[in-house]
Amino acid sequence: MAWHTKNGEFYGLGRYPARSCLKYEKLQQFHRLGSRHAAARVRAGTWDRTILAVRQVVHVTLRATLLVACLLAAGCAMEGRHAAATASSAQPPEEEAAGIRQAQTLVGTARWVQADALLKGLLARPDFARLEPTEQHTLVSLAALAALQNRDAPRALALSRRACASPAGDARDWFTRLRAANSVPEPTDAILALTILAERWPQVLARLPDYEPIVQVMGNDLQAGASDAQRYELLAALHKIKFLDEPRGSGEWWREFALLQLARGERLSAVQTLARITDPYVIISIEADRRFDAIRGEPGALAAVPEAAEESVQAELRYAQLSPERLEPMNQLAEILINCSRLQQALSVTDAAIEQQDEHGGSAWSDYETQYEWILINRANALFSLGRYQAALAQMEAASRLHEQPAANVSATINLADMYNQLGETQRAADTLQRVSAADVTPYGRMQLEIEKLSVALARHDEPAGSRALDYLRAHRDDAISTYQEALLAAGRDAEGAALLIARLREPRLRSDALLAVQVYAVDAQPAAVLQERARWHALVNRVDVQQAISSVGRVARYPLLMVNY
Repeated sequence: MAWHTKNGEFYGLGRYPARSCLKYEKLQQFHRLGSRHAAARVRAGTWDRTILAVRQVVHVTLRATLLVACLLAAGCAMEGRHAAATASSAQPPEEEAAGIRQAQTLVGTARWVQADALLKGLLARPDFARLEPTEQHTLVSLAALAALQNRDAPRALALSRRACASPAGDARDWFTRLRAANSVPEPTDAILALTILAERWPQVLARLPDYEPIVQVMGNDLQAGASDAQRYELLAALHKIKFLDEPRGSGEWWREFALLQLARGERLSAVQTLARITDPYVIISIEADRRFDAIRGEPGALAAVPEAAEESVQAELRYAQLSPERLEPMNQLAEILINCSRLQQALSVTDAAIEQQDEHGGSAWSDYETQYEWILINRANALFSLGRYQAALAQMEAASRLHEQPAANVSATINLADMYNQLGETQRAADTLQRVSAADVTPYGRMQLEIEKLSVALARHDEPAGSRALDYLRAHRDDAISTYQEALLAAGRDAEGAALLIARLREPRLRSDALLAVQVYAVDAQPAAVLQERARWHALVNRVDVQQAISSVGRVARYPLLMVNY
């Protein structure tokens, strides 16, 4: 196979080992990825499980950019390479050949600014057209990646389109196009790129060490106006892939795919699709949904929720044992344990990571920069669920100041304000929120910021501030509709809240999360304010009009997990 760089690295697809074990994951990112630190509002009982769509493509460091290593060497010979090798034996002029070698070296060593400047010049030269088509493709392909790394996503997208249109276009070009389209954003291009990758190079996607580009498309672009036919084509291609480590949120993909299959009369295929789901919360949403009544009782269609939860714990434990150099599986294991109310075990997991950090420092893990904050957040969440509120506050405070740049700490900072609000410490919540800039959060994160501002305003009886926060939440409800649902509950707008919940139940694409919200869950230790809010929620769900809406599309049952959203 051919390489674009001189260091044996398949640019943009990395050089580190691919994933190797099934994983269950439910993260909620809500601050800008440009800071390189993705975190989440994962408070047991209050956080939203919808996979948010982060629009920016990050300026990735060398480790992250060159992360997807030799995975293509194991059987991913790219289309067009053999044709390119035999198309012509002519060599480019020596000056141009030297420019190509220099560009490859700069990209291979992640010197993006220099690479971008050089490649701009090479592409603009009048004699560029004298190069062989394969050499032209190489330069355009490298230029697309360099533009992307220099945060010029529109130019990266235009260049990657040129590279993909070349007979020599390969998985690397389509992967760059996918990332650029996610960043612009250009949902149509992102869906096309992911579909092409899944259909032509499934082994590339299966072995990616970071599935975030896929998750971004599935959690955002696919819902931005894609037709049922487009969704079916993409989901069908993805479902054929035997991921070594199931991507985050994939259970939701297979749930949607099963619905599309049922709509086409593909009953047996839909049963097989459901059998792939291991996320217990997705299974709950299916059990609650009458759209699945025709097949959910089929043998092997769905695992029981308790068994699925236990398998999720065991799968993540295996993954953590196989990946001792990574914190991510430890975080996911801790989060699953929290949701299963196995709080002491969750503390044991996070404590082990903290002890290793104290002994060896951040160099002990390859993902310290993005994941250690999660260790502290998960530990704080476990402590809070145990009713150890002061210890939880101290731990979340530490997480909120982990990184020197405040923008890198916004998730933990908003979580800290949430804890203060729930404990009735309004002034501390307000002071904490002063540390968060709206410029540092995604649209989803801004919704979390505004609901905490709303809580402060309600506690202070500050009607103007409360109105401003609620108006923002209402205007941007599509960024996090469950957060808006929670805001209406907090503000005592029961009629509006009931109308919103009924509308969500009636809308097919919102129904799964709405049904998930109305189930009955286990209860952990919570402050009085949270218990009162939960009581108001149960009262709202038990309204006659809401019950009629629920019974027309689904059902309610009791589950041994914690509530995850409104």
